[in-house]
Amino acid sequence: MQINDPDGIVVRNYNVGDNFIATFDEAKIVTSMIACSGGSLLHNEELNNLEESRLKLVQRLYPSIKVSARPLDYFEKDTPTVVYIDRLKTRNPYVFVALFNYKDEKVNKEVKTSNFNLKRGIIIRVYDNKVLGISDSIKDTLNPHSSELYLIIPIPRKPEFLYSDINVTLGRELFFL
Repeated sequence: MQINDPDGIVVRNYNVGDNFIATFDEAKIVTSMIACSGGSLLHNEELNNLEESRLKLVQRLYPSIKVSARPLDYFEKDTPTVVYIDRLKTRNPYVFVALFNYKDEKVNKEVKTSNFNLKRGIIIRVYDNKVLGISDSIKDTLNPHSSELYLIIPIPRKPEFLYSDINVTLGRELFFL
């Protein structure tokens, strides 16, 4: 993924003359791809005309993670459906994972935490801030033409900050620099 040529973030569900209207799930694909690029961000929307849910998608992209995602299934698929950013060596460790479904039907996905050198972790789905639990895998069903973002947080040895809904990294990049 390139970090020097930002594409415009387009998540609107109304026509501005270009015949582009995104479903909410398609808007999640766009924001997931941008979040995983690690590069510059450029919104291309009339923000005052966006629905609240779509505006939140755009707002949570800031600030950029500044690290590009790597595909996990690069040699298995024509287009990667699992990408990740390994932040386990940071002061506030986590793995950022994006799952994509480009198909016209729902898809069940399972990704083992062992792919990221973790036995288990706290799994959080980012878009709805839902803690899915402590597990050795991400298991979820993706809608057609959709994406979901997840954080896998190593199980801490003592109480610590878990997350905030401030951005796509759930605050883990912001509060522990």
